[in-house]
Amino acid sequence: ALHTALGPSGQTASNRRIRVAGQLRQLCASVGAAPTLASIRVLKDVTAHAEHLDVDPAQIAAAHAVLQRGRALSAVLASTSQEELERAVQAAERTGIDADELTQLARNSQDRIAEVQRKAAAQRRLRSAIAWVSREKTDALRRAIVEAQEVGLEHGEVQKAVEVLESYTKGSDAQHSTSLSAFLRQAKPTWSGQSLEAALAKLACVGIATVPDLHEALTHPDDHHLNERLRVSEQKVFSDETLRAFRSNLRQLS
Repeated sequence: ALHTALGPSGQTASNRRIRVAGQLRQLCASVGAAPTLASIRVLKDVTAHAEHLDVDPAQIAAAHAVLQRGRALSAVLASTSQEELERAVQAAERTGIDADELTQLARNSQDRIAEVQRKAAAQRRLRSAIAWVSREKTDALRRAIVEAQEVGLEHGEVQKAVEVLESYTKGSDAQHSTSLSAFLRQAKPTWSGQSLEAALAKLACVGIATVPDLHEALTHPDDHHLNERLRVSEQKVFSDETLRAFRSNLRQLS
């Protein structure tokens, strides 16, 4: 990005200084109007180059001020939690940013954070409902699907949940009529409730929420496919004994 901003080499020092000064003015205007992480990085690099070329110190100082303001505003806009947003706002206040502008940006970030949190909560409930669904208990999954649709959860995940629900309400094979939680309980009857919940959670982390999902992972040509997926997601892998129990239970359902 810096090379693109500064243009071709082979110019005299004076010409390079003029060119970089002009680029610095453009970047300051851009970052000042709508700061982004990418534009801030480019402005930082161009400012450093401008200092090396002895561009007017007043222009350098102005660029540093824009950088400081841009970083502060960017931190507000990029906040992912209420706590992080509060810290970013406090830091931005110390830079002298207009209070009304900062208040509006903080409100926008609060709305975005709330939306992200609503989607995350709906996703957790949807995945949990899929894991615990059975032919006799489908109400929780119905509610979770409605909520997921209302908050605009990714269509593919909602559609998968709808298909799971239909497999229980319309009738299907033994794999579909057994919930994942029931399957794990059958395969590992000595597991505590806590162990069962932990297994369901880490399977959900790799997109496994139904018995057919698990069947697909366990019948992969690579016997270690499931555990590799868990490792990539930084989840604890299953022991060989547990995998054998899963496969044995799948054969009984087939």
